[in-house]
Amino acid sequence: MSPSSNRHVILFSDNGQINQLLKQLVESGGMVFITAKKLSEAAKTLETQDNCLVIFDGKSTILDWETSAMGLQHNFPATPIQILLPDSTVEIYQQMFEIGIQGVITYPLQARKVTEAIELAFDKIEKQRQWYSKEQKHATAGLEERIDEFETLTTLGASITRLLDLDAVLTAIVEAAVKLTKAEEGSILLKDEKTNELFMVAAKNFKDEFVRTFRIPTNDSLAGQVLKSGKSMLIDSSTPQKIKTQYLVHSLIYVPLVMKEKSIGVLGVDNRLERGVTFTDREVKIMRFLAEYAAIAITNARLYLTALQERSKLESILTNIRDGIIILDNQQRVILANNVAQRVLTMPKAYYGKMLEQQVANTEVVQFVKQSPDQPQKYIEINDSEGNVYMVQFSRISEVGLGITLHDITSLKNLDDLKSEFVNTVSHDLRSPLTAILGYAELIDRVGDVNTEQHEFIGRIRGSVREITALIDDLLNLSRIESSLEEDIQPLKLSEIVDHCLELFQSQIDDKKITLQVSINQNLPDIVANPLYLRSLLDNLIGNAIKYTPAEGKVTIQASTQNNQTVISVSDTGMGIPASDQARIFNKFYRGSNVVDITAGTGLGLSIVQSVLDRLNGRIWVDSKEGKGSTFTVLLPQSAPIQKKN
Repeated sequence: MSPSSNRHVILFSDNGQINQLLKQLVESGGMVFITAKKLSEAAKTLETQDNCLVIFDGKSTILDWETSAMGLQHNFPATPIQILLPDSTVEIYQQMFEIGIQGVITYPLQARKVTEAIELAFDKIEKQRQWYSKEQKHATAGLEERIDEFETLTTLGASITRLLDLDAVLTAIVEAAVKLTKAEEGSILLKDEKTNELFMVAAKNFKDEFVRTFRIPTNDSLAGQVLKSGKSMLIDSSTPQKIKTQYLVHSLIYVPLVMKEKSIGVLGVDNRLERGVTFTDREVKIMRFLAEYAAIAITNARLYLTALQERSKLESILTNIRDGIIILDNQQRVILANNVAQRVLTMPKAYYGKMLEQQVANTEVVQFVKQSPDQPQKYIEINDSEGNVYMVQFSRISEVGLGITLHDITSLKNLDDLKSEFVNTVSHDLRSPLTAILGYAELIDRVGDVNTEQHEFIGRIRGSVREITALIDDLLNLSRIESSLEEDIQPLKLSEIVDHCLELFQSQIDDKKITLQVSINQNLPDIVANPLYLRSLLDNLIGNAIKYTPAEGKVTIQASTQNNQTVISVSDTGMGIPASDQARIFNKFYRGSNVVDITAGTGLGLSIVQSVLDRLNGRIWVDSKEGKGSTFTVLLPQSAPIQKKN
């Protein structure tokens, strides 16, 4: 039986892809793979097997990995525990250290990275087992001493994963080194990259002044040799020597501190007195274990410091951004919220890791984020307690979750209100003089004879006045829709609205001998809307189709139901829309480059259509080829009423 066949990997995860990936990696290595959803299931294996690794999926919802890890650590302290996490925050790292998690595998999961983490865990188990086994053979006489050593190492290991104070951890390691080797003095030396010297960062039984001022070059010292070679050094001499340590010793052990295959410092113990304990290979092995602890502590501290600095930068950036920002994970738990978002949505300070719906009282925002993917709403507008208006949008962030932004559009709303007020005022003020001009133009023929040229001029005056009047009507209609002045919302039958529209354009249809084809499903659900809005929408779409269709052309109107939505399409066989114009045809006053000088119009019809659809939470798009006609398709939700303007 191969050694790997006795290895058991227990995974707590409800993610099928992670289960499958780990199963393949574990079983391909000849190990036993077990999935568990309850601690009791894992306990059965841990009670009978002593070569196990437990892995928690930090994103799993089947249990709280923090509480579960603490329980396993308490009942099975020798079992290594690893956790799968995304790029973690400082709080998560701190929780991990306090619990005693021995390894972290970050997303995205890679086969090589996962395999190395698993092998490293079992290698450490095997190294500990081998070391304990060898020590046990000659431990009968000094059993109590060995137990004390084990307790010291265990306590030290727990301190390393629990504490983030690097000075305290390194001091504890030095004290353990002196205690376990029965040395007189101990120290940890780190390399100063700028001066290429070693300096003391922790010491036992050295004077404070000596520790503060101690520095030795790496090129001409025993500690420097250990640093460069990466190999331990044991010196025991019956003759006192000043052996490149700057102080007199009889015996000494130096072991390197290795981080990512690079020596960063040295852990050392020594005896100055001749009658002191003579060091052996056994003490060297203990020192190596302690050196690993020291390297882990330094790594953890540097990771913590880096994470703290990055978080501080991020918080500073987010704090000074004027927009509100909220970051959610894939379960819609709040990961981050800046001050603006907390103020606008009245969120509590202790929001981290809690569901959005528990932290935000505004149900409109919660429902907006939870909306169905097949009916995407682009944005919503909300008001804060001070009357400011915010546009809320969200976007999906790969491997993180969702990002929500709250943009203050109060000034834009005020400008929009001023614009609407200006348009209304000007439009109403223009109606009286235009009516007078048209009236006098009509009277000219009646008060005397006019020649042919004068009659043509009078016709042009009438036409111009009618065009300006149509423009004013469209402006007022658009302003009324955007301002939501009319909210007579009621269930409407689409077929009846279409019939009314066709009556309006019947004379044009007859004059141009247009073939009209109408296909509307009689079982269509009613559309909940303002009848004037829906009539305006269809008037403009059908009117454009008739206007731009040549004589003896064809106009097709269809309506059906798809995925709880009403689908309306209006097609014509007219001149079509150039591809370069199609992205801008819904802008106010924009007209296609191939029709400006051919057909009269205000350029507001499709803007009115878009404004109506914004109120109805609908969508529209166009399929058109120049010279072959156009098809406008509208999607309307069957149960959503008009969206009121804040």
